[in-house]
Amino acid sequence: MRTPITNYYTLIGPGIDKHGGVHAENLFCASYYLKPGKLYPAHNHPSREFYYVMGGEAIFHSGQEEIKVSKGSFIMHPPHTSHAIRNTSETELFEAMTCWWNEPGDIEDAMEKGGLMTNPCLVQHTHSANPKRISHPECSEVEWDDKLK
Repeated sequence: MRTPITNYYTLIGPGIDKHGGVHAENLFCASYYLKPGKLYPAHNHPSREFYYVMGGEAIFHSGQEEIKVSKGSFIMHPPHTSHAIRNTSETELFEAMTCWWNEPGDIEDAMEKGGLMTNPCLVQHTHSANPKRISHPECSEVEWDDKLK
């Protein structure tokens, strides 16, 4: 059995008070951990999201941007923006606090819709997709980074 490369521990959100957290209708917050050297592949969701980095170093791929982050960094993704996280350390865990929230005018059930993996053939940056993690058609014009193969 494979162990997960990432872990979430939910702290605030809809119905969370039943499991030791704090209930909130339009806010979801969790502590987030990504194992050394691992990639959380490109995905998007209808809620805006931020990460506050508490430890480690990573590269965020957000749309066409590549952003290096470390302890104390803050990064935000607008709704429906494709984004991925690569832990750049081979020894340190990447640790962050992440929150999703709704604002007036957002789609009604945005908080209930989780992230959808982005088609690796359509990502804006080849390093933000992990072709081994999800099924997809062969990408004839994409040359994958050796670390992703």
